[in-house]
Amino acid sequence: MRNNKKTTILLALCLMLTVFLSLCLIACNSLLTSTPPASKTQVATSFVSIDVNPSIELVLDQNGIVMSASGANHDGKLLLFEEDGIVGAQLDVAVGNVATLCAKYGFLKEGENVISVSAVSNLDSGALLQEISQSFKKSAQNANEKVFTTVQTAVDVVLEEELASLKAQYPNNDSVQSLDVSRLRLVKSALDDGQSVVDASSQTLASLLDSALEKQTDVSAKFDSSYTSLVDKAQYLCDSACATLENGVWALYYADKLLSGFSLNGDILSKTVCSLEYTLASASKLALEYFKTSLDSFNANKTYVVPSENIEQISSSLGVTFDEFVAKTHATVKDETISFAQKDFTSFVNNVHRNAGDCAQDIQSAYMSATRMLASFEANSVTIEDIKAQLEEIGSSLVDKLPLLSQFVDSLGIPTTSDLIEKYLADIDFDNRNDVTSAITRLEQTMQSLKATLDKDLDRDDFNAFVQTYGLQEKVAQIRNGLTKTLAKIKQDVTSLFASEKSSLLEI
Repeated sequence: MRNNKKTTILLALCLMLTVFLSLCLIACNSLLTSTPPASKTQVATSFVSIDVNPSIELVLDQNGIVMSASGANHDGKLLLFEEDGIVGAQLDVAVGNVATLCAKYGFLKEGENVISVSAVSNLDSGALLQEISQSFKKSAQNANEKVFTTVQTAVDVVLEEELASLKAQYPNNDSVQSLDVSRLRLVKSALDDGQSVVDASSQTLASLLDSALEKQTDVSAKFDSSYTSLVDKAQYLCDSACATLENGVWALYYADKLLSGFSLNGDILSKTVCSLEYTLASASKLALEYFKTSLDSFNANKTYVVPSENIEQISSSLGVTFDEFVAKTHATVKDETISFAQKDFTSFVNNVHRNAGDCAQDIQSAYMSATRMLASFEANSVTIEDIKAQLEEIGSSLVDKLPLLSQFVDSLGIPTTSDLIEKYLADIDFDNRNDVTSAITRLEQTMQSLKATLDKDLDRDDFNAFVQTYGLQEKVAQIRNGLTKTLAKIKQDVTSLFASEKSSLLEI
């Protein structure tokens, strides 16, 4: 038994020695021969777009592998939703899968289809375009032998018009003048919040590609803008509730001091008023930040709310029926008005234009007329009136909790909620992002000044004890927990909606 154990140990040692010697030989051999290159980190090198009516944008690495994919309009997002075989695949495979999906979900009609592709790359753009064309044509016909495709390069009447306008507006800007349609599309896909096309046009190709990649991999890129709007609103309401609680405690604290003293102590009364101002200044700042976020979202993807009769006119000029216009732009019909997103409208126009043949010039003219008409029907979902109404509600709620203060608002000349809101939000051009940003900065400075007044001669231990009694931390934690659940539900609901909408395409 002992000999067997000894033999086992010896065999184990021999095995270890063999492995050790093998490793040494490999190491020595590597010194005498060239070391194989380590796998390179993926670097974004190309931006590719494919327009069927679903509009798809891809970012490729240096080896032609798709790093990210995104739908540039509603149909594009729907097409890519919960699909494999695109991200992580070689370009030809990914494009072939896109073509197959377009045929499967009815975006390619039987007969001739004109497809537009574009590529911006620090490699060979021509080779990329040829690869895309061949792969798309082959896969589309394999999916449906009655489908034929003609692939054209960078056919985008909407971007062509925008580019011509930009070049006319900035004749001395070299970055703008050097843009073509393909590069302009990349620039628009890479824009940061609030950034202008003119500013972004001067960025390097590498910087633009990295920005486009980052935006495409964000979860919000999977869904349309309504998802982002819901998330932004939920976050704002949560932040607003937490800030009102945290800052409103100051007002409750000083009001409690007034009530416990049964007298209108001048210093405490002034601090009570100051705390009310501080709370409303904070609420106003949050509201303006939310408005700015909504403004950025709106500018990135404008929406229109248009009377039905105007849509009848636009659809007729484009040579399509009213029902086709509504269906293809995913418009919402309500109270004799039609609501739709700019991106869905422009994708639809581009598709009609590409397939218009000899009537292409007429479609271009119709589009120009339509854009002039639609400019007066732009509608941001968040208005400053909505924000003012919510601030009024916050202010009224606070004053109602301060019975002693509310009795003396008029007699002591204490500013009302409406007075304070007008003070903080007066003379702001809400269509101008920079003006809104400046107003936010001013409110931040106002808050710092008011906070300094509240902190002066404060009995911190007494205040902390009041906060603890009030249960502030627990209430804020409850609100944050509610936000987490709300965001999860929004994502679940939108996912279910997309899944249902996509499956319904197979029934048409």
